[in-house]
Parts: sequence; C-alpha cells; structure tokens
Amino acid sequence: SLIRAQGGRVLGVAVTDNGAPKLIRARCGVIIASGGYGASRDMLKTYAPDFADLPHDNAPGATGEMILAGRQAGAAVMNMNLVECIPGSGQGSDGQIRLDIAPTRMIMVDSRGRRFVDETDYRTRITQAILKLSPRRCWSIADSDTVSSYDLASQKSLHRGLHAGTIFRARTPGELAELIGVPPRALGRTMSEMRLVRGLRTPPFWAAPVNLRVHAT
Repeated sequence: SLIRAQGGRVLGVAVTDNGAPKLIRARCGVIIASGGYGASRDMLKTYAPDFADLPHDNAPGATGEMILAGRQAGAAVMNMNLVECIPGSGQGSDGQIRLDIAPTRMIMVDSRGRRFVDETDYRTRITQAILKLSPRRCWSIADSDTVSSYDLASQKSLHRGLHAGTIFRARTPGELAELIGVPPRALGRTMSEMRLVRGLRTPPFWAAPVNLRVHAT
C-alpha cells in the first residue's frame, strides 16, 4: 500500500518482503507500475461487466489493487472500462489454441457459417463483433499450409486439441461444417469466396472454437 502523510501527500510504500513487513520511504515520489486488473473478477464486474465471466491470460498478480490505491491517494484514473481480448480457444486454464496467429491467412465464421468481421481489424473491434453474436459462438478456420507455417509450439497445441476433440480437421469444407455444426452450404460458399483472399487452398482444413480471453486492461 501507499504511505501517506496526514495531509494526503504520498511518502512511500508499505511492502512485505519474505513475510516481513517493511516501510520504504520515497526520496522523490512513487511510480506505480503494477499492471492492470485483468486477473480480478471483482474489478472486471465493476468497470467492464461485459468481460467479467471471461477467462484471462494475465499474471495472477494483475489484480488492480495499486490502481485503487493510487486513486485513493488522489491520482486520476482513466479508460477503466477498456479491455483488450485475444480471440483464442480454451475455456479454462489450459492455455490457448489459436488459428488467428496469421490473420491474413484465416477467417472467422459465426454459427451460420458466415464471416462476420474483418480478421485483420483491431482486437477491440473483433471482440465487440464477437460479443454481438447471437448465439455467441464462432470459429476460426485455416488451411494446412497456414498451420504448417506456425511455430512448433503452436502446431503442437493444435494437434493436442485435435486429439482431445476440441479442434477439428477435415478434407473438405462440407466435412468441416458437419464437424463444427454449421450449415455446410453456407460455410462452403464462405470459404470459396475467401479462398484467394485468405489462402484457404490446401486441405485438410482446420477449425478452432473462438473463446475470448481478457488480455489487457
């Protein structure tokens, strides 16, 4: 926490070092560089409720207490409602399985098998487009050449998801549509339209469910 004089001036910080409390006096001032609040469910509910139920990929300590301490000391806070998400996969703490590593070489489709957003747009706009879906369910799709271009760790995650039944792969758009539960004709038309624009040329084709994760606040 911040140590303050009776008049409110910040004098230093109170910390715990290996279990022992310490008071550190500031010579000039205190710089708060403690990160955001992406790991705090309570602060998300307060400042960005649309994101409160999403998983996150933040460090466990990104819980925002020092933002509140700074505000209590008279500091101005701003943009507290702004949240950036990564449209990855995985609902729990199992890490992300992603097909959007190269956004110019993949597409996102909704539950009707249609594109609903420019995959190269800002993450904030992609997030808002996903939040507006009803049902809020969508997929990222790429071809095998694109997956082969990813780093080995990303490829390993995709293959693990494939064997776990959370990632899908098929020889044709129609077969892929059956696996992910979207209309085959609509998905086939979408992939045909985007074949040259997004490089959906080489089977087998991959599909991963898109589950937003809080990344930055």
